[in-house]
Amino acid sequence: IRVMPRATAGQEFASNSSYSYKVDASVKEVQDYYTSELDKLGWSSYLNMPSDQNGSIQVFQKDGSILTVTIMETDGSVVVMLTTSS
Repeated sequence: IRVMPRATAGQEFASNSSYSYKVDASVKEVQDYYTSELDKLGWSSYLNMPSDQNGSIQVFQKDGSILTVTIMETDGSVVVMLTTSS
């Protein structure tokens, strides 16, 4: 799964199969990016928690795998965490 363009300060967490990064974008821009990009890759939206300017949670499913996209606005930046599970 690709990170958004303009992403900075990424870090992988092998213990829980996740990757987080900061990006210079709005919460809505991140949501729209992952909805569009994951659809192109064959992922289906499984759950989309209501969002506001402070954050959201999106869950996608493909071939028995689950991808959770957690988006949080903090200190003027947006932090994105991608977590996979099977």
